[in-house]
Amino acid sequence: MLREQPLPVVGRNERNRRKGPSMNEGPIRADEIQSYLALLHGSLGGSRAPVSPTKLREFYDRQNYTGMVKLIRDGMKLDLRVRVALVNHGGPDRTPAWVERPDPFPRNGTPEFKRAVVTVFLRKSFLLKYKFEHVVMAIAHELSHIVLFRIRHPLEEVEVAVDLTAMLLGYSEFYFIGFELLRTERLGSLGYLTGNEIRYAAGVLGWPIEKPADSVRVKKRFIPTLSSIHTVGVAILIVIGLTLAGSNLFNHAPVEERPSTGKGTRLNADQIRYCLSEDIRISGGRSVLNRYQPSAVERFNVMVKDFNDRCSNFQYRASDLQTVKSEVEANRELLWAAGARAYGTGYPNDQ
Repeated sequence: MLREQPLPVVGRNERNRRKGPSMNEGPIRADEIQSYLALLHGSLGGSRAPVSPTKLREFYDRQNYTGMVKLIRDGMKLDLRVRVALVNHGGPDRTPAWVERPDPFPRNGTPEFKRAVVTVFLRKSFLLKYKFEHVVMAIAHELSHIVLFRIRHPLEEVEVAVDLTAMLLGYSEFYFIGFELLRTERLGSLGYLTGNEIRYAAGVLGWPIEKPADSVRVKKRFIPTLSSIHTVGVAILIVIGLTLAGSNLFNHAPVEERPSTGKGTRLNADQIRYCLSEDIRISGGRSVLNRYQPSAVERFNVMVKDFNDRCSNFQYRASDLQTVKSEVEANRELLWAAGARAYGTGYPNDQ
């Protein structure tokens, strides 16, 4: 069985984490964005082509928000029932949209999953004030939570990663145009990424955004861009990992499914793949973790606890373990590098 040990914090008092972007552009959280995208690609596969706005615009112009939600649901291949509620009150404070789901969420592919009902709540004041792109952003974000919940992904509650999931699934252009409209029309803030971070993430995904004076275009580029990495050793490992993995990181990555918590659970091949891969990623993070950075240590230990709850005691078929283990070992360098980036870096404001 697999088990990891948490780490203590070395010195210094806890500092506040970065809560989210403001309208004032700050430094791009490049390492954080790249590490999240690497983990998302490992579970969801390659990035998808930009979603056409035509049909969504037709629904929006007719105020058919249920049609918008169902169209986005179908595009994300969520085979479950969805309800839409337009509300004046309730929900998290100052949140334009939120989603309610069964808890625990049924496992993907099961009859319970197909019978599950998810409710997307949209605040009426938000629909009246904000624009088409903002409504698409809000719906895509909430349904991206469901995409991650259905595979029990470790980033399912990490809001920045959820925005990146929506972008990976084809909504980058809506995010960028939406942010530009927020800025030019002084509508306030929405989402968890800045405009520069949206453009940066789109480039990493292979769909860089070009911004002419009077329009926004998305252009396909087949090689994702990577920024320089502060730690030379990590940079070398990432280059090695990407070289060995080729295009698999962004196109044909094996599926990982996060198992449920508990002891003695029988895991399928996808769940075994998650546990073996996560063990390597945690090792990569542990090797470069800044133990003087309380928030980084805390984030690392949260992931270790989650891993131990799911992967420290399980049953399996010997044939599944043998097959998956060889697959995972073939990608060890890439997984180690992804872990180093995901768990071994802190937040910009902690430096």
